[in-house]
Amino acid sequence: MFDRTFTLIRPFIYLTDEETTRYAAYRNFKKQKKNCPHERATNRHAVAEIIRQMEALSPHVKGNLFAAMKNIQSEYLP
Repeated sequence: MFDRTFTLIRPFIYLTDEETTRYAAYRNFKKQKKNCPHERATNRHAVAEIIRQMEALSPHVKGNLFAAMKNIQSEYLP
């Protein structure tokens, strides 16, 4: 069906949690209940904390990470 490939689109990835929260309030979105059984099995909170710590040292770290993801050198990949 998908030829084993698909594109994941996440337009809000470039927004901060605060910006997302304000936008949701502006649009009057109702808070969604988290029903995912794997919610606690991810490292998202740990990674977010690492990025927050890095931002304390270098305020532009998030932009640098996004820039690095756009410049992937395929010859360096396994």
